Amino acid sequence: MDALGHRIAKWSGGAITNEYLYGIDGNVVAEMDAKGGWVNTNVHAGGQFLAQLQAGGITFRHNDHLGTMRAWSNAAGALVGTCASLPFGDALTSTANPNCTAANHCYTDDPTEHHFTGKERDGTPMTESGNDYFQARYYNSSVGRFLSPDWSAKVEPIPYSKLGDPQSLNLYTYVYNNPLGSADMDGHVPGSADDPEQGNGDQQWWAQNNPGLAEDMSRADWVFSGSIGFATQADAKSAQQQYGRQPDGSYKADPAAVKAAVDAKKPIHEPGNPDTKSECAFACKALAQIQNIWTGNWKKGRSALSLNDTTDIGLAIATLGSGKYPSQSGNSGIYMGHDGNGAIKIVDQWPNNGPQYDHPFLHTLSSHNQGADMDPRAYYVIVVPKP
Repeated sequence: MDALGHRIAKWSGGAITNEYLYGIDGNVVAEMDAKGGWVNTNVHAGGQFLAQLQAGGITFRHNDHLGTMRAWSNAAGALVGTCASLPFGDALTSTANPNCTAANHCYTDDPTEHHFTGKERDGTPMTESGNDYFQARYYNSSVGRFLSPDWSAKVEPIPYSKLGDPQSLNLYTYVYNNPLGSADMDGHVPGSADDPEQGNGDQQWWAQNNPGLAEDMSRADWVFSGSIGFATQADAKSAQQQYGRQPDGSYKADPAAVKAAVDAKKPIHEPGNPDTKSECAFACKALAQIQNIWTGNWKKGRSALSLNDTTDIGLAIATLGSGKYPSQSGNSGIYMGHDGNGAIKIVDQWPNNGPQYDHPFLHTLSSHNQGADMDPRAYYVIVVPKP
């Protein structure tokens, strides 16, 4: 593992068998054998695993809504095969091999080793473990469970649990036992099309639980109350060209408003949201004017370490290494410059961490061994593509 938790090599049978190279987006872009020889190259775009180039040619993946490959085609665009599986990922049938069964798992017919939701599978049960690598943990699709309990960088009694959902209390379950509607991005928490914190949120849910939010947040002259925003609607409008949404889809906060929020030492809550905790995302969205955008729609932009301290101060950043913002294990805030030796300064707020942290505060991210929340290399500019 490297400092970001990426698996950079695989050990099997008492020796290193494979090595991996990662791109700036956190995805594996190339795989090598134990001697450094090229094995394959992966092609990613828009957060999707699209193709794999091997010695025999290129394979184009055709994935379902959760990222599991259901068909593949060759360079000529001809369909080569399809594959079906059980909900928890155990491969069952492949049109490329009529004799494919649950016993042989179809692995020899699938041209890539990335199977269930696009995660890499370590060989077959006959040759290796047959487990899926989910970054934080390994998963076994035959039993539909992770092989180790969930964990978090910040000490919690039951990591990533939702006390209102008993399924989340089992630290070994996969996506709260809902594999048809969710996918686990990093081995910690699920992402669902019906979860407003995971993007593509159910607007009906928000309308029911956030009275007036849609109306308030859709107004072009929306102003946050208190000392964190602008004094008048006119002031807000005049600043929209400089702050708020930028031409490239990123969002920038007014450094003066950020400083005022830090000095005020008051938690920022999202207007109308029933969750009264001072979530980091609330402050990030308020300060950078990310209006009516759910965190699941955030996309990965430039690395925070590449930002310019002259032109980029105030940009909204988040832990988007996986390409998607996790609802409970991520962090977001406002970039406030470099701090030397690979460190960056950020303004954010942390719920349930004491009165000195539950409001916007300025601190430095420099650690490489305390999880993504504290690692500057895990932070990227938040970008929301234009609809």
